[in-house]
Amino acid sequence: MASRENQGLQAALIVFVLITIALAVTTYVYFRKAEELGAQADAAQQQIQDANAQRDAALTDNQRLKEMLGYDIAEQMAVIEKNFAEDMAKFDSNYADTDPKNYRTLPEHLELAALARHARAVDAERREQQALAEKQTAEENAAQQIAAADQKFQTAVTTYQDERTQFGAERTRLNTERQQLAGRLTTKDQEITAVTTQATQAQEQYAAKIKTLEEARRSLLDQKREREQTSFETAHGRITFVNPGDRIVWIDLGLGDGLQRHTNFSVYDQNVNEYSPEHVKGRIEVTKLIDRHLAEARILDEDQSNPIVQGDLIYTPAWRPGQFLHFAVAGMIDINGDGQEDKELLRNIIYANGGVIDAEVDATGNVAGNMTVNTRYLIIGERPDETAGQQALAAYARLYDEAALKGVELMPLPRFLALMGYKSGSRTVPLGGAGGAMAEEAPAAQPQPRGAAPRGEAQPAAPGFRPRRPPARGAEGAF
Repeated sequence: MASRENQGLQAALIVFVLITIALAVTTYVYFRKAEELGAQADAAQQQIQDANAQRDAALTDNQRLKEMLGYDIAEQMAVIEKNFAEDMAKFDSNYADTDPKNYRTLPEHLELAALARHARAVDAERREQQALAEKQTAEENAAQQIAAADQKFQTAVTTYQDERTQFGAERTRLNTERQQLAGRLTTKDQEITAVTTQATQAQEQYAAKIKTLEEARRSLLDQKREREQTSFETAHGRITFVNPGDRIVWIDLGLGDGLQRHTNFSVYDQNVNEYSPEHVKGRIEVTKLIDRHLAEARILDEDQSNPIVQGDLIYTPAWRPGQFLHFAVAGMIDINGDGQEDKELLRNIIYANGGVIDAEVDATGNVAGNMTVNTRYLIIGERPDETAGQQALAAYARLYDEAALKGVELMPLPRFLALMGYKSGSRTVPLGGAGGAMAEEAPAAQPQPRGAAPRGEAQPAAPGFRPRRPPARGAEGAF
C-alpha cells in the first residue's frame, strides 16, 4: 500500500516538473515575442512620423506650386500642369534667370514679347528692303549667292536639328517631372482644400493690382498726350496796365478764367521763354476780380532796375484756367527757415491759389489721402532723419515711389515757392477768418472802360495809370 502511494507521489512530482518546465519555456517564448513586437511597434511609430513629415512636405510643395501657377485649388492638376508647361515654353526666353516664373509676372513679359515681336517685324521689313536691293545684284552673281544660301540652309538645318534634340530632351524631363508631381498631387488634393479661400483671395488681389496698374498706365498715356498737345508751363496771362504810384497792376485774367482773389503770380519779361525762378522780375497778388478777363493785383515785389511794365507775362504753378491743380506733400516743410514745420502755411498757399492736396504725411508718419494719376506735383520738403522714426521714413519713401509709378512730377519746395511768387514775410493767404485777420486790400484800380479791347489786346490806359518802359538791356543793373 505504501509503495503505491510513493508511485503516485512520484508520478505527481514528474507531472508537476513537466508542467513547470513547459510554463518556463512558454514564458520565455512569450517574453521574446513581446520584445520583438515592441521593437516592431517602435519601428512602425518611426515610419508613421517619417510618413507625416513627407506628407507635410508634400502639402507645402502643393501649396507653393498652385500659388506659383495662380490657379484655383479645385482646378485639375493635369490641366494646370499642361497650361503652365505650354505657357512657360512660349515665354521662357523673355524671362531673366532671376525672374519668378508665374502668371502674376506674365503680363509684363507678354508686353516684352510684343515689343520684341514689333522689333522683329521692323527688322523683317528692313531686311525685306535689303533683299530687294540684293535681288538686283543677284542677277549678276546668282550662282555664288545660291551656293552661299545652300550653305546657310545646311547650317540652319543643323542648328534646327540640334535645337529640336535639346527641346525633345527638355520636354521629356518636364513630362517626367509633371508625371511625378501628378502622382503626388493626386493623393494630396483632399488635404489642401483648406487653402482654397486664401488662394482665391490672392488671385483676386493680383487681378486688382494688374487692373490698377493698367488703369494707371492708360491714364499716364492720356496725360502724356495731353501734355504733348498743350505745354503746361506757359504764361497764364499778361500785365495790361501799371499804376506805379499805388503799386497796382491790371491783368487779362478774371472771373471767366476761374481766377480767385489772393492768387499769387510771378512776373517775367515778355520775351522770356523759360519760366524759372532765375528769370522772375517781380511778384503780384490778385486783390479784385473786375470782369471776365480783367482783374486788379497789387505789386508785392519787383526789381527796381527792371520794373514791371505793361505786356509782362505772369505765371504760377498752382493754377490753371478753369481747373484745380492736385498736389501731394512729402517731407518736412520749413518755409521761413526757422527749423519748424510750416505745413499749415503751405496748405493755405495751395488752397488760396485754387489747388487741392491729394496726399500728405501727418505728424505721426501716416499718409493722409491718396495720390492718383491726376496728381500734378509732389512737393518735396526736407527728408526725415533717423530721429523722425521708421514710420516717417517709410511714408516719405512710399510717396516718393508712388509718384514715380504714377508719373507725378517732383518739385522741391524752394522751386515751388519761387514759381508761386512767395517770399517769406509777405502775406500770401488769409490765415484767419474773414474780417480782422485778413490783411488790408490794396487800393482798387478804376473799372475797365466801356469798349475796352478783348483779352490779349492792348487796352487804353485808365485814369491814374501811365505807361512804364523797361530800361535798356545794356543799362547797368538790368538782368
